[in-house]
Amino acid sequence: MDNYYKIFFTIYFDYATSKNKIVTKFFKSDFDLGPSGFEEKFNDENIFRIWNKHANQTSLKILNPTTSFDDSKATNRKIITHRIVNLKTLSEVFLKKT
Repeated sequence: MDNYYKIFFTIYFDYATSKNKIVTKFFKSDFDLGPSGFEEKFNDENIFRIWNKHANQTSLKILNPTTSFDDSKATNRKIITHRIVNLKTLSEVFLKKT
């Protein structure tokens, strides 16, 4: 059986609100990640690397569907992953040290 993960994260980015105005925005969210749509099989050891790559390439609308950010206006993304939980084993596979 494939692994499924829940990822808790915060994403910061610069957002152009008008021609000469850029503000820094952020949101906290969680994301369910399953094996479909990925070329590489993931496991507890490589999920963090695959998640970071996926999060940097995915639209802000998908990462946080309650907002309507225009990806073309967002720059300088910074993703902070707080924790990753394997939903099959209910174990934490990544926890950001504070």
